[in-house]
Amino acid sequence: MYSTVYSMNFPEWLQKQLDERGWNQSDLARAAGVARGSIGNIMRGESGAGPELLKAIANALGVPETEVFQLAGLMRKNHSINDRSARLAYRISQLPAEDQETIDAMIDGLYNRRKNRGEIIDLPDNAAPGEA
Repeated sequence: MYSTVYSMNFPEWLQKQLDERGWNQSDLARAAGVARGSIGNIMRGESGAGPELLKAIANALGVPETEVFQLAGLMRKNHSINDRSARLAYRISQLPAEDQETIDAMIDGLYNRRKNRGEIIDLPDNAAPGEA
């Protein structure tokens, strides 16, 4: 089971989406091709949804995947992310802290090498593009 930390308003946002469509949780589950219990668990905040479930929800609702990922807390707002980035973020989050630190150090090395070559414009820590 995925462990997703939702932003506080994700279940409320999802309920609003259902209400606007006149749907219930079963309708969303059918449209997304997932188990109704998965939707119920999300709505009650009992379990998290991984990237595949969130993509299915986005497609069923006809909203951009990035919006759902942002609201579900898998990515920062206003930050461009693709499917590969979401998959990598999830996989890294499932590793032990020691492995996450190793990966972080590797990414820092690659990032800084590109930055020093002028290939990357650095942003302040935790800033999304447009917020710098």
